[in-house]
Amino acid sequence: MVLVDRFETVKLIMRFDMPTDGWPFMYHCHNLLHEDNMMMLQYIVEDAGMGSPDNGRTMNTRSYPVPTRDHLSFEAPFGITGIKVADSSGRVVLQITGSGATVGELEVGMLPVGVYTLTLVGSDRTAHLRFVRE
Repeated sequence: MVLVDRFETVKLIMRFDMPTDGWPFMYHCHNLLHEDNMMMLQYIVEDAGMGSPDNGRTMNTRSYPVPTRDHLSFEAPFGITGIKVADSSGRVVLQITGSGATVGELEVGMLPVGVYTLTLVGSDRTAHLRFVRE
């Protein structure tokens, strides 16, 4: 618990080693008006060695560098016809049409710091990748 006065900022750096097996943890502020300002969210800890929840469909698909500050490059073994970026609450914050190429780059410097999901859509498959904007 941390008391934060007006105009103060608190940053927490923590390590989460125990996967939650799908059960969410929560962080929150006791001022309910702050819920709309991302001060009340749930998160799930996953084992990074287990891959993403789409059971291997992202194989040979990658994004880099992670974490990134301004540009995110990506590649997939299929033609990318759609690109979507969602924030940690699932809100789509960026959506563009792909050119059909297997590689590309996004400008993400305008996004707030946080964890995002990059969805690459092809004609016959979709891949989901996570990245961190720092």
